Amino acid sequence: MNDKHGADGSPNVIYLQDVLGYSAVRTGVIFLPLSLVSFVVAPIAGRLSARFPVRLFLGGGLAVVGVALLMLHGLTLSSTPSAPATPTSSGRFSIF
Repeated sequence: MNDKHGADGSPNVIYLQDVLGYSAVRTGVIFLPLSLVSFVVAPIAGRLSARFPVRLFLGGGLAVVGVALLMLHGLTLSSTPSAPATPTSSGRFSIF
C-alpha cells in the first residue's frame, strides 16, 4: 500500500466500516479500482515525467482537484453516491 492510501484512505476506511457497517472485504472491494488504476498509471506517469516538466503535472493535478471540489460543493445528506454530478441552474455542480 502506498502513502496515499495510508494518509488519505484511513478515514474513508474507518467511515465505511464503523459508520456504514461495511465488512472489511466489501470495503476492500470498494477501494480496489483505485489501487488498480494506481498500479497501471504509475509506470506511465514515470515515463512522462522524464519527458515533460513536473510543473505541468502539478498544475494539471491541482486543476483536477479544483474541478472535483466544485463538483462536491452541492452535496447534501440525501445525496446518493452513485448519482452523476450535474451542473445546477445556479452553475454549481451537485450530485442528485
